[in-house]
Amino acid sequence: MFFAKSGVSTELAIYALLYIAPVALAQVKFTLHVDHWQQSSMF
Repeated sequence: MFFAKSGVSTELAIYALLYIAPVALAQVKFTLHVDHWQQSSMF
């Protein structure tokens, strides 16, 4: 029972990572892009 639970939680964690990773990367890229744009617009 314990191994089954840990297996399920591991699977869920993997799916969560696969789902969150691209979103997090996109957010980081967007943040960097906005920071770069703000710095460029200052000058």
